This record gives sequence, structure tokens and C-alpha cells, in this order.
Amino acid sequence: MPTSCAAFDCTSAWKKDSDISFHRFPLQAERRKQWIQQVNRQNFSPSLHTFLCSKHFEASCFDRTGQTVRLRHDAVPTLFNFSAHHHPKISLPQKLEVTDVDPLPIAYLPTNTLHKQSTCMEHNYCLPNPSAAKRRICELERKLEIAHKKIKIYRQRERRVNRRWLAMNDLVESLKNGNIILSTTSLETLDLENIIGKILS
Repeated sequence: MPTSCAAFDCTSAWKKDSDISFHRFPLQAERRKQWIQQVNRQNFSPSLHTFLCSKHFEASCFDRTGQTVRLRHDAVPTLFNFSAHHHPKISLPQKLEVTDVDPLPIAYLPTNTLHKQSTCMEHNYCLPNPSAAKRRICELERKLEIAHKKIKIYRQRERRVNRRWLAMNDLVESLKNGNIILSTTSLETLDLENIIGKILS
């Protein structure tokens, strides 16, 4: 049994002998969506117990041919009394009037000024001072050359270490396989620490 109307600012409530009828939101998705849009309430989601009263429907929405007044199947509520605060004003940005600015006419601008402005707009990444740009390029080239030299030195060291490591590895393999026979005196005079130091240096 309905108790009240779900429309905004509507005070209609169900009474036994009242001429106002109450109508449940339709279950059909499209019509239900139309009703919700017409109600125009934020975050509004009607349930099975949500009703609208007959004051929000035009007379043509009702079928009065039978003993009871029925709402037509395609009826959509359209009669609502929305107050001003229910529809807050949306402030749109004001258009900038021509009188708000006082630019210098293009006809009075020197030709070279127009050319410079156009060039700066097309190449806004360029430096304003050519000499500063040249110094910057020279500095970057110098840093790049230093970096290349360091890389070359590191690669040379890497090759030397690899050669020493391979030589040491071959020596160890030969000792393991018995290809090299060392006397006790030879073992004592073999400066292993010196060899390892050279490999790691």
C-alpha cells in the first residue's frame, strides 16, 4: 500500500477516500528510466514500494473507460513543480569581449617583429642567444668526448683482465692434468700471489 509520493517537494499522501491515485514505477527498463529522468532527483533509485501520485500525469495518461481509473501502459509523468534551489544555476564562463583588451593592430607592427614572433612560435625550443647555444653545444661535445675516452679505457682493462684470466685458467688446467711437472723448489719459487695480483689489477 502506498504511503506518499516520491516526487520532489510533493506532499501527497495516501488516504482512503482521496481522489489522488498512486502508481508504482514500471518494471520495464526503458519506461522505468523515463520515469526516473522525469522525477529528476539526484542518486534516485526507486524500489518496488516507490510510487508517484496522479498529480504528476496529464489527463490523457489515464484510461477512464472502465469502472476504475487506470494508468495507460505508455504513460510518462511530466507534471512537476521544481523549485529554484532544485535546479542550481550553472555559471558559464563569460565570453571575453573585444573591448577588454587593447592590442596593437597588426598593420602597425614592424615586419621584422612579426617574423620574430612567428619564428618563436614555430621554434619555441630554441635558445634566445646564439652564442649561449654555441657554448652549450661545445660543452656537450666535450663531455661526450670524455665519456668515449673512459669507455675505451674500461674496455682495454676488461680485455687485459680477460687475457690474464684465460692464461691463469690454462695454467691451472695444465697443473691438474699433469702436463707441467714442478719440483718442490719450483713450487716454492712460484709467486702465485704475484700472478693473482696481476690478474685482479
